[in-house]
Amino acid sequence: MTKVISLKRKRRNRIKPIKKIKVPKIDIDITVLSLLLVSVISIFLGCIAFKFYRNDTTVCFIKEKIVTKFTENFIVIFLFILIINLIFKLFSLLLGTNLFGVLLVYIPVVLKCVCSGYICSYFYNTYKLNGVLFCLIFLIPYFVATTTSLIYLSKEGSQTGKYIYNRVINKSSANMFSIKIYFIRFLITVFFDIIVSLANSYMLYTFSYKVIAF
Repeated sequence: MTKVISLKRKRRNRIKPIKKIKVPKIDIDITVLSLLLVSVISIFLGCIAFKFYRNDTTVCFIKEKIVTKFTENFIVIFLFILIINLIFKLFSLLLGTNLFGVLLVYIPVVLKCVCSGYICSYFYNTYKLNGVLFCLIFLIPYFVATTTSLIYLSKEGSQTGKYIYNRVINKSSANMFSIKIYFIRFLITVFFDIIVSLANSYMLYTFSYKVIAF
């Protein structure tokens, strides 16, 4: 009897327990996700706005103040598109250092994406297929790159706004954010915009005339 029992125990011991597969946790940043959603919606709103609410004043402004810049030399194009992006970046920086920066940092992203959608709609309605090609080559990749850096800066501004709010109401928080780090990351995004603007300006100056005859 003892031998039979021992054999059963050995057979049972041979069966190894099934190991549980650990599924990696995916950390989703709600702020970044909401900024991405807001940016996509804003682009569509800009396209719809041009379709239903365009007028001669805005069309002339885009043609004279924006489109004509693309016919200038490399330096003019570079400074033009870089300054526009720096305006949005500085606006985001100021709002991020505000007491209510958590909510206000969405404003620059919304404004930039609405303007991007509006301008792309102008090119489509004015130049048809050539306008679409121009947007796909020169505008959309540039808008995506610079808007991504703006979203990154807006996310950092949201954290800075929380930090300032907690300091004002004397609320202790484990995730205290350094404003110095915020300014350093702002400079990083500006440097990124400079590199992207240089590349896009060169492409506009060298190849844009082959797509659209302004």
